[in-house]
Amino acid sequence: MAPGRLDAVDVTLTRLEASSATLARSLLDLDARAARVLPAPAATASAPGSQTAMYAGRARDRLDWLWDRFTTLSEVLTRARTLRTGGPRPRRTEELEALLHRASVPRKPPPPHADPAAAGGGVDDGDGDGGGVGAGGPVGAVAGISIHPEELLVGTAETVAAANADLDLLETARSGSLATLAAAERELAELTAALQRIGLGSGSVAELAAARTSVSSLAASVASDPMAVTPAEPAETADRVRLARDAVDELCRQHDSLPDELRAASELLAEIVSAAAAAERATATVVTRVTGTDTGLLRLADGWLDDPQRGLRPWLERLDRRQATGDWLRASRGLTAWRGVATSALATARRAAEVNAAPLNRRGELRGLLRALHAKAVRHGVAEAPDLDVVFQRARETLYTSPVDLDAATELVMSYAAKLVGHTDLEEPTR
Repeated sequence: MAPGRLDAVDVTLTRLEASSATLARSLLDLDARAARVLPAPAATASAPGSQTAMYAGRARDRLDWLWDRFTTLSEVLTRARTLRTGGPRPRRTEELEALLHRASVPRKPPPPHADPAAAGGGVDDGDGDGGGVGAGGPVGAVAGISIHPEELLVGTAETVAAANADLDLLETARSGSLATLAAAERELAELTAALQRIGLGSGSVAELAAARTSVSSLAASVASDPMAVTPAEPAETADRVRLARDAVDELCRQHDSLPDELRAASELLAEIVSAAAAAERATATVVTRVTGTDTGLLRLADGWLDDPQRGLRPWLERLDRRQATGDWLRASRGLTAWRGVATSALATARRAAEVNAAPLNRRGELRGLLRALHAKAVRHGVAEAPDLDVVFQRARETLYTSPVDLDAATELVMSYAAKLVGHTDLEEPTR
């Protein structure tokens, strides 16, 4: 047996092994991508006519075809390596030449979903029909028709590229939604943890439940038919998650601020008590020193402070107890209602203090005005004028005798002022 024949076999065997290794790497990469990108067959079965199902089915067909080619080539190479390592006997060399250099492999179907020319169509396989691996022959092997082992590689590179292109389309369709889903799922986990910190379950927040439903729906759509997912769906999911975040943030704020807000409520109650006391003092002073009656004066409703059911103090004490026992949410909501009533009560108390003090303030103003007018009369030397003095004495008696008729006192002071103007005009020198 000539050494050149064995050398030629070795060259072919080395070339086929290198090509097989290259194909193996491509297949492993494709399998890894497919596992990450392709929807489960059961998922695409629910939408058989969709673009996702079409591209996923095409990618699977191409992968199956490539694995079939690789498996067949591996079997040939295993047989060839076994023969080659058995020693350079003439019979083994002839078997190797027959295996590697002749049409020794049953004819295989062409690459799926491919143009025959792009897959190596027209390769002469020696069967006389001009057809080859890419010639669009029958789907299965044809009995009695074989091809050379090297022709198993024809069309594999193009099919690897086509399968990657299919996966690219599916991955691009999924990528935007997957980013939204990943961010949403992280956010939901954080929100659940935040609720656990404040003693609430995730089911207690309607916005969070709605966000979970939206995330689940988007995940199902991406899993089954990512190419049918519209841009509006991830956007809606992101909006739902934002609403959930706002709701949970508000609950956390209420929980964390409640102790300070309860202390502020105690201070507000003390302010109301002080304002109400000022209103009561003003009422007592006006009744005893000015009007003699509380008609027209303001006061807070009976029991506003200590009534067991509606008094502000017992109500606030109940809220304190709820917060201390962990029922902080009801305490927070109750405090909002309490604060509304308390703010109204403070406004009423302040208004009552102002209104009730008005008669006393008016009496003081009239007394001051009468003193100023009398001082002016003294300076002008007319204080003893009979008509002035009579009005002055009557006004003074009215203002310094309880109860005070403020309307009458006002009229007398104004009358005194008018008469004083007349007297002081007479005293002006002529020009």
